[in-house]
Amino acid sequence: MESKNQTIFTEVFLLGFTMNMKINVGLFFLFLTIYIVTTVGNSLLILMVIINPKLHKPMYFFLCILSILDLCYSTTALPRLLADLFSTERTISLMACSLQIYVILLVEGLECQLLVVMAYDRYIAICKPLHYPILMRWGNCYRLVALVFIISFMLCTVPSIVTPYTICYHQIIISCVSCWHSQN
Repeated sequence: MESKNQTIFTEVFLLGFTMNMKINVGLFFLFLTIYIVTTVGNSLLILMVIINPKLHKPMYFFLCILSILDLCYSTTALPRLLADLFSTERTISLMACSLQIYVILLVEGLECQLLVVMAYDRYIAICKPLHYPILMRWGNCYRLVALVFIISFMLCTVPSIVTPYTICYHQIIISCVSCWHSQN
């Protein structure tokens, strides 16, 4: 078995943004505006669904969960991006990078699965309106959301946690085969 010289990395360098402060200030305000609009819009939607009793229906319940997921997704990525625009080091620890990747994978998987459930809800409402109150009871809605969380965790997060990733040349590579191909 061949031994390799392996360096243990504790942090990952974030590349892609310029060091020009004028551009970084512009990007900061652009991304901050997007983050504020996203946060306020999703928070208002959640608040309206909770406050208004006329919106206590499965469709709005699923929209509320989708807004919560969008808030999680935005909050996972954008605050770090905003901080790094003014940072000179632009590094992230390997643990923080891994955690951010796993959370983004989970939330994106949840969003995709939840959109399927929302499509099923609309299908039942349109194609079987007389069966809708029976098929989309609140207990079934809660079970569907729980199933979405379980399936997304099993499909998106578990494989990425089980599959070890290696870092080649300060880039995250998911499998060792990719690392080997990049060297040849």
